[in-house]
Amino acid sequence: MPTVVPAEQSLGAEAAGPNTLKVIVPVALAPELEPKTLLMLEAAIAVPAVPLAELSTRGGERSSDVRARVESARALQHGRYAGEGCNARAPGRWLETHGGVDVSARQLLATAGERLHLSARAFHRVLRVARTIADVEGERTVGTAHMAEALAYRPRVPDASVVASMTA
Repeated sequence: MPTVVPAEQSLGAEAAGPNTLKVIVPVALAPELEPKTLLMLEAAIAVPAVPLAELSTRGGERSSDVRARVESARALQHGRYAGEGCNARAPGRWLETHGGVDVSARQLLATAGERLHLSARAFHRVLRVARTIADVEGERTVGTAHMAEALAYRPRVPDASVVASMTA
């Protein structure tokens, strides 16, 4: 059964034992309770330990390489918005017409918007994230891979029937 907490309470994760993580996530608003109250789902997830030998042999990007890509993306955005902002602050309608989204990516977003019942705000948020992903990759056009990645970052919130069955 979900835990009821004030919306202002911090969310997150904490250690719940060896190799176990306790995660607290919001699952729905609780309109029958006082305003700004969320229903929270608490779950303990077993996380296997990574062998120390594997940690020392893992490859990966250097921080300086990641920093260079991020700075390059910021420079692209600075130029795109004439020094007045970034993708996060771009009007959604502007991004729809000037964001460089290819036809297949636009179709993917439209289909996902219908199937996921995205609000206009959520639709434009996905568009902003996809534009940022393309910028970080140095791409002028937002492609289907960028849009799919942005959609994958959407929070998964169960619908009202799932929440109702959890509280019954």
